[in-house]
Amino acid sequence: MAEPKSYERGAADVAITLTGVVLTAFIGALPGERAVPQRLRLDCELRYDASSVVGSDRLEDAVDYAAVTETLRDVMRARPRHLLETAAAECADAVLSAYRPVHTVSVAVSKPGMPPGVDRTTVRVTRRR
Repeated sequence: MAEPKSYERGAADVAITLTGVVLTAFIGALPGERAVPQRLRLDCELRYDASSVVGSDRLEDAVDYAAVTETLRDVMRARPRHLLETAAAECADAVLSAYRPVHTVSVAVSKPGMPPGVDRTTVRVTRRR
């Protein structure tokens, strides 16, 4: 088997997208919405310089997708919220805080059927270092 090619020639800006993280959380502007957990869908895109990962091909050098997913779930389980905007911003902040290589993260939180007659409402927040 041939030796892996060296990629030390420059940065390898990588985008990772986690699509359809489904969970329930207490969220809503109206008291009735906050009385029962609401079904939400989160999408998260994160960007980082993965030149060392591409060069090493080692999982321990990469951002752990499963861990990012659990971070999102932990944030949403932590407390009730009124707004999707708050949930998305707190999730984005948590990813930037927990994963040092990540320089940009975008989190979208979608709530189906709200307002009534709408398939879903989605709020996206982007944070950068």
